[in-house]
Amino acid sequence: MRLLLYAAVPNPEMLCQGFYAAEVDGLRQQPDIVYVDVTNRLGDVWNLEYDGLISYFYSYTAFAALIARIRGKRVIATGGGEQLFRSMAPSFRVYMIRLVLFWLSLFCANRILATSSTDYERMRKVGWFRRSAITLSFHGARAVDLFHRCNFSSDRNPSSMITICGMDTEENIRRKGLLRAIDLLGYVRECDPKASLVVIGRTTCAHVVRNYAATRLCADAVKFVGYVSEEEKLLLLKNSRYYIQLSEYEGFGIGALEAMAMGCQVIHSNVGGLKDTVAQYGIILPLDSAPEVDVSQPYNIDDWPEFESHMAQFTVNRRASAILDALKFL
Repeated sequence: MRLLLYAAVPNPEMLCQGFYAAEVDGLRQQPDIVYVDVTNRLGDVWNLEYDGLISYFYSYTAFAALIARIRGKRVIATGGGEQLFRSMAPSFRVYMIRLVLFWLSLFCANRILATSSTDYERMRKVGWFRRSAITLSFHGARAVDLFHRCNFSSDRNPSSMITICGMDTEENIRRKGLLRAIDLLGYVRECDPKASLVVIGRTTCAHVVRNYAATRLCADAVKFVGYVSEEEKLLLLKNSRYYIQLSEYEGFGIGALEAMAMGCQVIHSNVGGLKDTVAQYGIILPLDSAPEVDVSQPYNIDDWPEFESHMAQFTVNRRASAILDALKFL
C-alpha cells in the first residue's frame, strides 16, 4: 500500500518532526506499506500516486479529502478536535466556519480518527449524521518505546520543571498555559530558591514570557532552549522532576506522554487529551484554581503493571496498526 500524509503546515520540515515523524516512521515499518510520502501542498494530493491519504486537521483537510475521493483513493482524516469547541473560537462566526469545515471533512473522508476520548465524544456529537465513520485512535510517541522503570530513579533537582511550547504567537503562549507555568514557578520559588523552568520550543515570542517572568521575580530561573533534537529533548526531560502542561485545551498531549515515559511527574490542567495520556498518574491543577502545588511530595507509582499497561496504549506501532486497519477496512 502506498500512502500520502498531508498536513497544511507552513513549513514542510515540520512534517519531519514530532508526532508527524513518529507516525511516518511507524507506518514505514509496517509490512504492507510500500512507501509513505509527506507533503504540505494541496496540489500533491491531486498529482502524486498513492492508494490512501492520511489528512491532518484542519484548514484544507476537507479539500484534500475531496480531491482524493474524486481520484478514487481511500481517505482518513485525523488530528485534534479543539476547534470544534465554541470556547476555543474567538467568535461565533469563526466557530461556525470551523464546524462547516469539519462537516465537509466528515462527509468527504472514509473515516475520521479522533486522537482523544474528549475529541471523540465531541466529534460524534457535532457529526451526528455520520457517527459510524468516527473512531478513536491515540497518537503514539517514540519515547514510549524507551519507557523503563530505571527512568524514574535518576537524580533530579526536586524543584526542576520543564515544558514544551511553540512560542510562535502570544495566542499560542496563552493557549498552552505557559504564563500559568510561570505563575507556578514563582510560587514554588518562594519555597525553594533553586526552582527552575526549562522551556522547549520556538522562541519567536519568548520576550512575552520573559517579561512576564520578570513581573513574578523569576526571570532568572527560566531557561529558553529553543527547538532541540529528539535526543536532546529526552535528555532534558530525564533531568527534570516535573513536566508542566497547563493548557486551556490539549488535543492529545504528546509532550506530557513523553515526559511520563522519561520519569517526570506531570502537573496538568486535565483538559482534552490529557485525561487520556496522563490519566490518574499526574497532579491536576484546574484552570480556575490558583497555580499552587506542593512539590515536596515524593513521586510513587503504586501499581507498576497497571502503569505499564497504560503506557502501552501509546506506542508508535499501535498507532500505525490502527491507521492501517482503518484503511484496510474501507
